[in-house]
Amino acid sequence: QPEPVAVTEETETELARDQQPAAVPETAVSEAVPAAEPVTQLAEGDQPQVEAEAPAEATRKETPIDASMGSPLVTVDESLRSCVAINRPLNVSGEELAKLRETSPTQIEADDANIEREGQTILTGNVTINRADQSVKSQKVFLDKATNQAELTGDVEYTDNQIHITAQQAHLDMDKDEHNFTDADFTTLKRYSRGQASQIHSEQGEILNMNQVTYTTCPPGNTSWQLSADEISLDDATGRGEARNVKFEFFDVPIMYLPYMNFPIDDRRKSGMLTPRFGHSDDRGTELTVPIYWNIAPDQDATFYPRYMSDRGLQLGAEYRRLNDNNFVNQVNFEYLHDDDKYADPDNDRWAFKLDHDDYVYDNSWYVQTRLRRVSDDQYFEDLGSSLTLSSTTHLDNHFLVSKGTNNWSLYGLLQNYQTVDSTITKVNTPYEIMPRINFEYWTDPFAGNFTADVKTSYTHFDHNSNLRVTSKRTSVYPSITYNHDRPGYYIRPKLGVHYTNYDLDNEGALSSSQSRTIPIFSLDS
Repeated sequence: QPEPVAVTEETETELARDQQPAAVPETAVSEAVPAAEPVTQLAEGDQPQVEAEAPAEATRKETPIDASMGSPLVTVDESLRSCVAINRPLNVSGEELAKLRETSPTQIEADDANIEREGQTILTGNVTINRADQSVKSQKVFLDKATNQAELTGDVEYTDNQIHITAQQAHLDMDKDEHNFTDADFTTLKRYSRGQASQIHSEQGEILNMNQVTYTTCPPGNTSWQLSADEISLDDATGRGEARNVKFEFFDVPIMYLPYMNFPIDDRRKSGMLTPRFGHSDDRGTELTVPIYWNIAPDQDATFYPRYMSDRGLQLGAEYRRLNDNNFVNQVNFEYLHDDDKYADPDNDRWAFKLDHDDYVYDNSWYVQTRLRRVSDDQYFEDLGSSLTLSSTTHLDNHFLVSKGTNNWSLYGLLQNYQTVDSTITKVNTPYEIMPRINFEYWTDPFAGNFTADVKTSYTHFDHNSNLRVTSKRTSVYPSITYNHDRPGYYIRPKLGVHYTNYDLDNEGALSSSQSRTIPIFSLDS
């Protein structure tokens, strides 16, 4: 939490050129996991975290291979903790290889081959069939040349651009690019997941239909959560999955049943209900939050999160986010709890508000930042906060900042105050307000050979809502001149300046109403 602002001298003021925020990447909204945390993200520095371990990037050994020859194109390494490494020909992606299935030749190898009449061929012993991105291995294959279909039995292993499957039996239709597997284990490759199914039906490498399925994104040997269903369908074209008669298990304990669910299998966003959250506490009783996500547009989204607490009532919350033209994510959060059943104050309506706004204005030459956080009462986070960090919040920062920088000068203005949300902090000990702070700096280009000059100026009005505290208007000016002796291998930069500060005090008591100091400063950098 921010420290209370004391009326003390700032030895060195960093101006607007150091105040510019890092721009938000263009994908900040379009690829973000929809935020649906309850309110109580209002405190600074308490943004929701996705508790997931990012897979280590696999090192790929690339070997140039002519894709037209039908050589083995895909190998899978499942020894990694939570991802799958795929080796492919240099400069050829899996998606590109998949497009070659209709035109690529099929290459077959086996220890023994028995060619019968009417195009029937029986292959036995280490059979491999390769075409474009597809590779299949088995111990015995019945191949029908007329229909271009195959029946496989015994240690079947199939890999393509999307999935790796091991099964006891399989039926391949090479012309339709449709395949069926029985008693199969599968691993999806583009976005890691794994599981088992009694039947798997694959269509054109995009649609997977599975029966009697277990499904998880946990790494091998660690099934923290698991989904089991009668049917699961994964469609890479739409980026969605569907499941019927779904049971969720957490560490082998069933926690939820749904007759139907629709879920994402990639980063594309879709409106709908997000995963509900359950909880219980002494302050709130049993609680349930059901977030509802609205994908408004590529640059906008909203999340509504009604939250029922058995001891306090129904709280309504909402979050709106927008990615502006300058790649800043602007956000508004609001929560409202009508007639808190457990709050002793006569006004039982409780609310919280948060606004984050960043942008460039006036031909993108001025940067503007707004931070606004307000709650209805001092005990809001203590009663309704969902984490220890929120419960221990003491102050909420509210400020408005404007800055501009050029090649030779910068200007920075700030208005700032705090809402104190800790009832144990008395009024006289609350932080100072800054109303306003204005910093201006000017620096020259090199002159007279190797000299540069710089002038820093600052004006700050420290105010307080208690007449027991000293308030002040502080003015400081710091001109300096530097000689830059720069040579290959070394440099010497002596600097000489004068730092002047003046305080104009109110409610000063025994102090003088005006105090100032002038300090010469010399430094040597080498």
